[in-house]
Amino acid sequence: MTEVSLKTRICNNIKDLTQKRFYFVLFLTSTFALYSNFLLIRLFTERFLGFNLISTTKLKVHAIASGMLSDFWMAGVLSFVFVLIAYTVNHFIFLKFVKNLKSQNKAKLFFICLFIVFFVFSLHIPYVNFYAGLITPFHLKYLLDFSFVQSSFSSLFDFRVAVSFLFPTLIALVLFKYFLSFNSKKFIYKFSLFVIILTPISQVVKVHLNTRKFTWTPIPLRVNFVENLILVYTFSKAHFQSEPTEKDFNNLLNYQVNNTNFSLQNFEHAKNNAAHYKIDLKDWEKLLQKYPLKPDISIGKDLSLEVQSRIKNKRPLLMWFVIIESFKPEDGKFHYPKSKISFQPHFDSLSESGIAFTNAWTVGSVTRAGQEAVLCGLWTSQYTAAMKELPNLNPECILELAKRKFGNDSFTAFWHAGRLEFDGQEMFWKRHGADVLVGINDYNKNLPKTWWGFSDKELFKKIGSELDSISNKHSIQVHSIMTLTNHSDWKIPSDASAKINDFYKKYALDPSQLTSAYTDEAINDFVMMLKGKEFPNSNKESYWDNSIIFFVNDHGHLTPSYVYPEEVTFGSTANADIISSIKASQANLLLQGGIVEKVLKKASKSNEVKGIKISHLASQADIFPTALDLLGFQNKYSISDSLFTQKRRWPVVVDIGDYIFVPSPNKKGEGVVWTRREALSSQAKNKDEYFNIAQSLYKASQYLLFNGGTLRLSEKELNDIENLENAFL
Repeated sequence: MTEVSLKTRICNNIKDLTQKRFYFVLFLTSTFALYSNFLLIRLFTERFLGFNLISTTKLKVHAIASGMLSDFWMAGVLSFVFVLIAYTVNHFIFLKFVKNLKSQNKAKLFFICLFIVFFVFSLHIPYVNFYAGLITPFHLKYLLDFSFVQSSFSSLFDFRVAVSFLFPTLIALVLFKYFLSFNSKKFIYKFSLFVIILTPISQVVKVHLNTRKFTWTPIPLRVNFVENLILVYTFSKAHFQSEPTEKDFNNLLNYQVNNTNFSLQNFEHAKNNAAHYKIDLKDWEKLLQKYPLKPDISIGKDLSLEVQSRIKNKRPLLMWFVIIESFKPEDGKFHYPKSKISFQPHFDSLSESGIAFTNAWTVGSVTRAGQEAVLCGLWTSQYTAAMKELPNLNPECILELAKRKFGNDSFTAFWHAGRLEFDGQEMFWKRHGADVLVGINDYNKNLPKTWWGFSDKELFKKIGSELDSISNKHSIQVHSIMTLTNHSDWKIPSDASAKINDFYKKYALDPSQLTSAYTDEAINDFVMMLKGKEFPNSNKESYWDNSIIFFVNDHGHLTPSYVYPEEVTFGSTANADIISSIKASQANLLLQGGIVEKVLKKASKSNEVKGIKISHLASQADIFPTALDLLGFQNKYSISDSLFTQKRRWPVVVDIGDYIFVPSPNKKGEGVVWTRREALSSQAKNKDEYFNIAQSLYKASQYLLFNGGTLRLSEKELNDIENLENAFL
């Protein structure tokens, strides 16, 4: 007899999709193809997830082994789900409603769906490149955000995405034909059974590996991103979707400070069915009296007196909040004097001559968190945001509070050169007091730009061109600025100076350092503009003379792999989780401006401006209560503190997504790092009272973010606290 050809055998084996053999073949094919897809994604993303921060070979092997086991586990689970869907669709849709559809076409349709899955998963590579972290439930909503999709469209053509998509596709086609060519059904069944058994075993081994004192190996390296996404989503839902606690937030704070053994656990056991938290005015006043804001550093008191004098005498006052994209201290020499070169020389100079905070931290690792911290005093993060995620969270921010206090004499603005729709910025800042919002549509289309928007230099030029028309009408101005250029994928705009390419390129370890240098130049242009531009009707005073400027980065980032100077506590011998936390969250926090210079001259008792370094622990979120204090607000609500206090009321907490970092109040560069699960758990693992309070406050803040009840400051005039009865929504 003539031997049946390979093509004939394959066609015969695929003819009837009701044959269980086909589904076993489909399972094997998709499992190994998905596994190859996951491995390629891991290969292309590991350097952005902290692999280069692991110092020993043993730990690197652990991270790789754990990650590969997690990848195999998810490949098997997803393949089983895929086959189950294929079986259901075939038996309950195709065989009943599309009977004429050929079996070969059904198989093609199933594989087209599988190929789409490969492509979608491969897009995780540019995501990790951008966020230096695994995908979160929050960011799944970005697929519906046109501004985000438009800005990220170029990532679809990434070479790494193409490889991670095309190679598994080829693997799937080859394996499918190979398995269908077998005449022996027993081999297919036995091999499938072996893979099915191996799938849960891989997960058991992975769990065992991660209980053997390797707890600080970066989580993104030892878990598959799909598995992590599912775990984060289910854990967050289970933890936060419960009834409100019986205690209001202020009672919780008060109770925690005085009873550090108290742990906010098992909220689901609370019996109060009230829709929202209610605040007792007496409890609120009691808390304020017991833990008031205490700006006890003399320079802070002097600055407050100067600002109050200007307000009282109706002199011009411009308060600026310049939030600088990814402008981490590591790229300069002010915080790292042993660095070979500074990519932030202008900012270093400003830091030397201003009020600089050398132990300051951002609240998280994303831009929206930076904006909400600086301008609203919130602890939000990668997983939570008032801008678009949390409908119950409706804070009051510095722009609207300034409008309320100073009325028509005040002006507020949010300046940006990107898409205002992105992250819900436009609606949020319209709702929270911005008289003017400037975004990408307010610029000439031919100006220098990157994929994300127009250049930082054009942003500051735009501000300069509008200032006179604003200042002729308003003497009190509150400006918030969000820069853009120093942003992944680190493209340098065409208006960069020759020095960027001719000088800095020789020393840069990563393109992000070049965009950092560009933004530094733009900041210098902004400062020079303020110094050289005369304020209208002010006896030849410049805009700089009438300004107080808060400079701070929104967050840091994990690239490049820069070695920290040896004299710093968190040097190359530090744990990888500590180094990662510092890279992602250290703040470039600085106060500058003519008003600051005037106060510094008085403090130096000479006619020279001598900068001040403040080394105590500080948070990016401290800018909000500090600014309110300078503007004369009393009885301010905040779980942050004044920048000018020596002893904090509340700890500093940094929410980086998968990790929660609490810097030590006593030892610079040290602290505690928890996984999100550990931070939200009921088991207190901290011997130090400070970290117990930090954990309780973090849990309380997260619970309230998800369940509402955020305080609204309703003060209308100085010393007025009688309108606080409706403080909670």
